[in-house]
Amino acid sequence: MVWAVGLTLPVVLCSLGLTAVCLLALLAWLVSGRTTGRAVEGKGRAVLVTGCDTGFGHLLAQQLDELGFHVFAGCLSTQGPGAQTLAQTCSSKLRVFKMDVTRDEDVAAAKEYVLSNLPQKGLWAIVNNAGITAWGEVEWNTLESYQRLVDVNLWGSVRTTKASLPLLRESKGRIVFMSSISATIHSKGTSMYAITKSGIEAFARCLTHEMKRFGVNVSIVQPGNFSRATNILQEPTFEEVWNKLSDMVKESYGKDCVQNYIHGIRYALSHANKNATDVTNIIIEALMSPKPKIRYCVTSVPESIVLFICNHFLSWDLYFLFNYIEGQINKACTSQN
Repeated sequence: MVWAVGLTLPVVLCSLGLTAVCLLALLAWLVSGRTTGRAVEGKGRAVLVTGCDTGFGHLLAQQLDELGFHVFAGCLSTQGPGAQTLAQTCSSKLRVFKMDVTRDEDVAAAKEYVLSNLPQKGLWAIVNNAGITAWGEVEWNTLESYQRLVDVNLWGSVRTTKASLPLLRESKGRIVFMSSISATIHSKGTSMYAITKSGIEAFARCLTHEMKRFGVNVSIVQPGNFSRATNILQEPTFEEVWNKLSDMVKESYGKDCVQNYIHGIRYALSHANKNATDVTNIIIEALMSPKPKIRYCVTSVPESIVLFICNHFLSWDLYFLFNYIEGQINKACTSQN
């Protein structure tokens, strides 16, 4: 079928002309962007959210509870401050339970727990929110560090989704995946995080096609830099980074490279969006809209511009762009010291 599109597209373009094609594309975009019908009601519907200890998941669980949903709030520790806050401040419709998305037994137990406590209209949606991050160039990190991020961010989402699909097919519900602009913007020092988010997007896009026949909608939420809203990223000290490197890596990269890396993290933190509701409100839209989008980007204007460039320019062009940006960041950080 793919090859057929490749053969017929030039014929169609020649027949209709470029102007007609552009008008058709514009019409399709306008139609697809229109929202018709009533918003989905939370009453009698359940939503499973992973990673509710802190950040987006924690806030989202509270908001969904206020909207009348039955919320299954998966937390890494039910005794942690985030889980305790949810248990003490939310209604009885919100249930906090232990869920480590990297463990098959935890996900299986979570499924049984959900099945035993489903409201009348069943499991409406899952939000694959649980995630961690780590930065640093490839030679600075161990394979175990890569594996840890993949286990949580990617396999955790796959594991949770697979366990939930029978219930979601029954309710014709929703699946939301938390991605990141790192799935598109591939810059130095972000490979560990980027491959997990790129993998999530590939999985979500495939699942979109598979679930369409069952009436299940899949959405990808792609936030920009919200590291100050979630505390997912912390600025390390020079010693913390330097002391973990082998002698060979220290000699090859040098102290300036490590310091520039720390400047990059400092810059990211200082320019991060602090308003987590910008993201959680979009997730709620994906859950309640009668016609949810496949992708939601929650980005600043500069981030949107860089996303456009990354989607339309060659890797060689991006190399020079990112080097220029890095140079400007280092100048700014150096002048502040």
